[in-house]
Amino acid sequence: MTKSPKIKSWGKGPRALAAVLPKVAEPALRKRGFSAVEIITNWREIVGPDLADEASPDRLAFPRGARSQGTLHVTAPGAVALEIQHLEPLIIERINTYFGYGAVCRIALTQGPARKRPDAKSQTPARPRKVNPIRQAEIDASTNGIASEPLRDALRNLGKSVASAQDTRHEST
Repeated sequence: MTKSPKIKSWGKGPRALAAVLPKVAEPALRKRGFSAVEIITNWREIVGPDLADEASPDRLAFPRGARSQGTLHVTAPGAVALEIQHLEPLIIERINTYFGYGAVCRIALTQGPARKRPDAKSQTPARPRKVNPIRQAEIDASTNGIASEPLRDALRNLGKSVASAQDTRHEST
């Protein structure tokens, strides 16, 4: 008696596209020099919405045999390219902080229109969070001692989200 071939299970049901996309897109992006897909998928979070709307990463080139100290090639219109040139140390710091190591050491700019990517975040404006003034004061007081402004702002936004979600839940009960 022969054993029937084992059928491979594909998972536990549907998965979010964001969970699958990096694995699917990685071979195509690797050909363009993107060994780390996150630089494209999280470009908005890395450089901020203003620059992300105007500039797009083209490729990430590393020295032969290395996976650090790369050159990020970015396309941006003239005025934005000049702004990126002035902000280059800050952008490199943000990229390297995001990755946790010195992935990029310089940015090479090409002037031209940036490729526009459809992005749901930029099409729908964020709703302002309504937070009880007392809760807001508590959030501000607990984050005032944080020296890093981006971290302080992120934690305040998190606190507002949690507080507004709790307030909404309490109102509905």
